[in-house]
Amino acid sequence: MAGGEPNFYERLQVAPGADPAVIDAAYRVLATAAAGEEARLARLAEAHAVLMDADRRVAHDRARATAMALQDDTPMPAAWPLGLAFALALAGLVATAIHFRDLVGGPDAAGPAPGAPPLFTQKCAGCHGANGGGGLGPSLAGVEAKGDAFIRARILDGSPTKGMPAFRETLPARDADALVRYVKGL
Repeated sequence: MAGGEPNFYERLQVAPGADPAVIDAAYRVLATAAAGEEARLARLAEAHAVLMDADRRVAHDRARATAMALQDDTPMPAAWPLGLAFALALAGLVATAIHFRDLVGGPDAAGPAPGAPPLFTQKCAGCHGANGGGGLGPSLAGVEAKGDAFIRARILDGSPTKGMPAFRETLPARDADALVRYVKGL
């Protein structure tokens, strides 16, 4: 391994995923063959001790993986740092644009419409956009043609199939009427 780190699997001639019984058997065979060679026996004993201890084996495997990753001689393209910088900058711009859109309530990022009641901004703009032009929910343009009763019912009862929440429990009737008037004027 790189940096002088020993590869204990190679030293005992076993595969990295070898069972302890296989490691033990390989050690015995190699130690018998190395009888009288003190330095070689010491290296084999070290490899055996590390690979038979679960914690030390995991540490050895991590060190091997790191060393192998550092040995990768694949050259990086000359433009790689520039490409990475461009990709990171682009990702940052997209994330900022999405965050800004979410803060102002949709793709019409001009902020709340002039004269928009705070109630529309709080309850509706997050989905329908600050000016009612659509976002997560549909555009409200042309909804006045459906009439007051339809708009009021949609505000109070929502539309479960389209993901619009009902506001009947949290919105007083006078506020619902104010929203109907505002939405009709969009």
